[in-house]
Amino acid sequence: MEPKSNIFVRIVQFQFVLTVPCLAMRLIFVKIICLSFFQHKNHEFEKIEKVYDLHIEKINKEAYILKKKLNILYDQMENLEQAIKKLKYSKETKLNEITNVAEKCHQRLENELKERLINLHKEKKALAEEIDCFDDMHTHITQ
Repeated sequence: MEPKSNIFVRIVQFQFVLTVPCLAMRLIFVKIICLSFFQHKNHEFEKIEKVYDLHIEKINKEAYILKKKLNILYDQMENLEQAIKKLKYSKETKLNEITNVAEKCHQRLENELKERLINLHKEKKALAEEIDCFDDMHTHITQ
């Protein structure tokens, strides 16, 4: 029987390499050559097709989860856009109400000012007439 080192050398010389997934070490692929075979001696190996299918299944699950999250985010975005529209409409409505109230208040103040001016002019005219009357009386008495 040949010593183990000669077997290793002979296998390496023939480039005997087998690529398989190792589940125990969570490596995707392990190249088994004479030296590394003993490192994975009692580990469990799967066919590449099965590992490929498992990865595809995992990717599809993750894609489904991402799609659900994306839909949730789209819904949140739509809700925010609607809230923004409502807020803008509310702002415009309040602004219109305030503008209307301010215009009515301005008109009422203008009307009150006009009435006051008219009353003050009447008082001024009455006072002027009274002054003229007293001035005439004073002039008549002093003469």
